[in-house]
Amino acid sequence: VKDEDMSEDDFLGGELNFGLGCNGRVHVLFERLATAIPLLDLIRQVRDTQQPVTIATLIRSDSPKIKVPEMKVGTRIYLDEYLKPESLADVYLKRNMASNSNTVIDDVLLNAIEKLSKHKFHKKNAEYIKLTGELELQATGDRQHETEWLLQRICPQNRLLICGAGNDVIPLVTMAKLQDWHVTVIDSRPQYATRLRFSQADSVLCLALDDSETLLKLSTGAAVAVMSHSLTQDRARLAVLLEHSAHYHYLGQLGPRYRTERLIREISETSANPHILADGIRKLHYPIGYKLGGEGPEALALSIMAQMSAVIHGHAPQTILPNSQYNLQTSVQSDVNNYKNDYAHD
Repeated sequence: VKDEDMSEDDFLGGELNFGLGCNGRVHVLFERLATAIPLLDLIRQVRDTQQPVTIATLIRSDSPKIKVPEMKVGTRIYLDEYLKPESLADVYLKRNMASNSNTVIDDVLLNAIEKLSKHKFHKKNAEYIKLTGELELQATGDRQHETEWLLQRICPQNRLLICGAGNDVIPLVTMAKLQDWHVTVIDSRPQYATRLRFSQADSVLCLALDDSETLLKLSTGAAVAVMSHSLTQDRARLAVLLEHSAHYHYLGQLGPRYRTERLIREISETSANPHILADGIRKLHYPIGYKLGGEGPEALALSIMAQMSAVIHGHAPQTILPNSQYNLQTSVQSDVNNYKNDYAHD
């Protein structure tokens, strides 16, 4: 079903009832529910394996217009099956085409697979794509065929590792879960790292300071916030994380600049190879979070989530000017100075 919201006057009733009014187009796909729902299984697989998948769903086909067998609206193609070194045609024939399959439909699907597999996502993980192609029909000769697809990239949850289990971590966990992030809280103090204190977190661990292997495993592909309020803990966690900057997408340290600079200096002085810390220090955000104003743990959590989300998605903050024009901020708290620079107190 396709509904176009073209004018405010024509669709005032619909706007009030259904929240329309953006001068856009809405496609609604009705599907029968079955006992097995492969799409839900696929989403569960993405969450379990932390590996993204790409699917294409047919939302329109003009097969009836050219008198060829109609492809069913709702047909899904799991494109990752075809992004392999072997030939697309070979894979498709081997896995999907039975001996009694319809060659016209097979040609349409193969054409779609070849074109959709080449698509590159940019900012959005779902896009509407229209495909056209020529079909060789014995009765009527070559005819152009058109299909419309919803192309989706189903990505794993963003992951957050919080090193520290103080009271100010609780609203950060809550805010991350509101955005469906996977959250792990670690602390070396057993009285802090408890499930009772962090019931919303996906995982709560009492992790020894010398367990570098587990720390690196948890930080892989994650955003990491170091905020234990303990110099000993923060120093131990940072020493490992700064040496392995390729593991995580984001690293932030809570506390004033002079405190973090002291930690960096002490880690550099005791490191066997201080030069290996350089990439991690450039990637470190301190003080953690954007200066959004406000006070208290909730305001801190908001500022941290804002910065982590901006870094992970590759966006800089935007300021709305009085004339309603947007301008990228030229100065954003992000990468820090090279570790060789002198550490100055604020």
